[in-house]
Amino acid sequence: MSIADQPTDPEVARELPPLLLAPGSVFAYSGDDATSPRAAVLAGEVPILRPGTTPDGPPQAVLELRIHGVGGAPAEENLERPSTIQVAGDATAGFYRPWSPGSPLAYLGPRREAYCWGKLNYRAASRALWLLLIPFMLVNVAQWALPSPWRTGDTEARRGLRLTNSWCRAALRLMGLVLTVAFTATAVTVLGNLLAWQAPYTQALPSWLRWYGHWALGPRLAAALGVVLLAILGLYVASIRTASSYERFTAGADPDEDPRWPLTRPGFWNGARNVSRQRGCHVGAACAYVALIAALPGGSHDGARVLLLLLATAVLAVSALLIVSPWTDRRRITLANHFGPPDVLCAAVGIAGAVLATLTCLLRLWWVPERTTKTLPGDLAAQIVILWVEIGIVVVLAGLVAAQRPWHQPDVLGRGLAAPLFAGVAWLVSGVFGSAFTLTLANVLGSPKAALGTLSGITATTTLYVPLTTYAYGFGFLITVATGVGLLVVALAAASRRTRQLADTDVRAVYPLDGPDVTRSARTVVAGLWARARLTDFVAVALGSLTVLTGLAVVLYQSAASLQGGRHLPHALLIASTAGSTLALAATGYFLVQLRSAFVNPTVRKRIGAIWDVGTFWPRACHPFAPPCYAERSIPEVVHRVRNVVGDLVSTREPAPLSDWDARAAAALSEQHTPVLISGYSQGSPIAVAVAAQLPLSALERTALLTLAAPVRRLYGRTFPAYFGPGPLDVLLGRLGGAGRPRWINLVRRSDYIGGWVRHPIPPGAGAAGPIDREILDPPVLWLDSDPTAVPYHRHSDWFPDPQTRPAAATLMRDLMHPVAPVETSPPQQVTA
Repeated sequence: MSIADQPTDPEVARELPPLLLAPGSVFAYSGDDATSPRAAVLAGEVPILRPGTTPDGPPQAVLELRIHGVGGAPAEENLERPSTIQVAGDATAGFYRPWSPGSPLAYLGPRREAYCWGKLNYRAASRALWLLLIPFMLVNVAQWALPSPWRTGDTEARRGLRLTNSWCRAALRLMGLVLTVAFTATAVTVLGNLLAWQAPYTQALPSWLRWYGHWALGPRLAAALGVVLLAILGLYVASIRTASSYERFTAGADPDEDPRWPLTRPGFWNGARNVSRQRGCHVGAACAYVALIAALPGGSHDGARVLLLLLATAVLAVSALLIVSPWTDRRRITLANHFGPPDVLCAAVGIAGAVLATLTCLLRLWWVPERTTKTLPGDLAAQIVILWVEIGIVVVLAGLVAAQRPWHQPDVLGRGLAAPLFAGVAWLVSGVFGSAFTLTLANVLGSPKAALGTLSGITATTTLYVPLTTYAYGFGFLITVATGVGLLVVALAAASRRTRQLADTDVRAVYPLDGPDVTRSARTVVAGLWARARLTDFVAVALGSLTVLTGLAVVLYQSAASLQGGRHLPHALLIASTAGSTLALAATGYFLVQLRSAFVNPTVRKRIGAIWDVGTFWPRACHPFAPPCYAERSIPEVVHRVRNVVGDLVSTREPAPLSDWDARAAAALSEQHTPVLISGYSQGSPIAVAVAAQLPLSALERTALLTLAAPVRRLYGRTFPAYFGPGPLDVLLGRLGGAGRPRWINLVRRSDYIGGWVRHPIPPGAGAAGPIDREILDPPVLWLDSDPTAVPYHRHSDWFPDPQTRPAAATLMRDLMHPVAPVETSPPQQVTA
């Protein structure tokens, strides 16, 4: 029920109580605050609850809800006040208001509230370990980057595109499963092959592990593979815990769905069932691989060995079939509470794989394998098979996406091939990580040497044989570094050339007070800011070049080495692969240092958390062990809060019955329902757009949108056109009042390297373009010859304190308080090729 539809009868109006300013009830308080909202209000230190208007602008009745960007800025920074107090949420993600401790009525500014969600990604020390899961995150992001069907109005063509995209999603889910197996295979190589099978015979075990080398081969192998199973168990437990913390939130009611815009779909931000089904398949496949490797070495029980091999192969095959089936596709997941046959089958596969692997490892305690080979049977060959399977999936995915001619979409990343690009990056990062860790241990224990397959003989030697793929990825990493350096030089040269062009053209057009007394250095500095900010638009070219060249290097090296049987490679190629492997070792060392720092230092962890702020915006759709999606909590939470504030939904948790004193305290804590202005900064802007998509129309009509430094088009629209492209944003534009006078303003700085215009580019000197996009200056003025002191510039930072943002917020607040008649406009048109 919206504010406009509220009944005037006092008896009926009691059904809609005022909004309670407290985390849960009049007795509740946040553990991070020394004072509860109740005590602060009763002391007169939260004067924004009192009716009235501000002395310098819009009425207080509109609540501005601010959502911060990456990095988790504190509430004090978001609200521009030295003291804040929590009024909703918990210690991980909450809503805050300004207050004036000890100074009643000291603050009379606009009513503001800040939603702080940054701790979802950096609060716990265990979040630092997410760095190990970057490949899982990348393959998950790839699904959301698939082409959009918006570019055609032909129903049959759109149906065909959706069918092709379903195949693409199946390929990506299979890629996620293979990455899990690759993660397991690396652990098996490091622990099972190098540490358990080879190292005890090279006399290279460190002194604190000599006792392990005295064990028999069977128990030694069982212990090593048992540690691998514990690592799989750790991934499983982390997935379970994060699913309960992130993926089971709900906004309380379904939005008004528009079939053209998937973000409006009910349950879009609730993927617990999808993750649960995929989790069973991944656990089954990983454990089946461990069982397969454990059963491969020969022994006295050949019949049992063959049976275990067949069972492990069957579990691996069933896991792959289930992961490509529609049952694990997120678009087909139901929100029903009961478990159906697909849930039972996926869980059964996971249990079967875990039981089989555990049983096989236990049998190795007395079922001693025959050591007739220098390397663990099957391990080195499996690494090569995994590499070619990953390459095959990426090639097939690229073909399926290219068949849709995605370059016909307007303004898309990498000509619409972002999905296979992300999948390729996930494959390469996984391979380089795995190879670097393998080489690290091999160099610690002995002298590593590449091997193509299982080597016969048991001669004692100091050489440790590692998979040939290790040096293939090392050669690829060398090409990555060389290409990256070349691209950096080209980018800096292009920015320098562009600076000289902009200094005499666009800078003069944008700054109205530009004159002959403006210093040349001022124009050059501003032009340099603009030129470097534009380099972000070429990230697809850089990422595509790095991925394609690195992938080709790995394929060519692996093919040449396989044809030569791992021997007689050109000397220059061997030197290059060794140099690349050395660089990978150095990068691994730096990575481990950063990982340790992030684990013990919240400040470092917060910087690393900025990576997840961007990469984990999307729900887990292809990999259940990827870092969790914070938006699956934050977006339903903000939707619920906005519905409470505008009066579309009221949630109270007051204890009943209350004493007279408690009733007075509850009255002091309450405020009337009012319209809401959602102000999203940086990463908060796509969150704000997603919140608007999930709001029912009855609540959205009392809501306005202000986006600052918004990557809505520049990053999200280009990369994820089906969700933030021109077509979906036209739907949102219609819901917010149409193209005539929408309740949406987007502010742009030309110096911003992340944010940008949303619907229309702003010509130099125009100041605005279309009904949404408006330009603000950074720096606000140019310095003169008479006063050459440079003015500070902020690029992507400090948007809330910028006084140029206040007029836009005031305009939207006035429109909410005094709605204008909507201008008749045609419905949003589909974007055609």
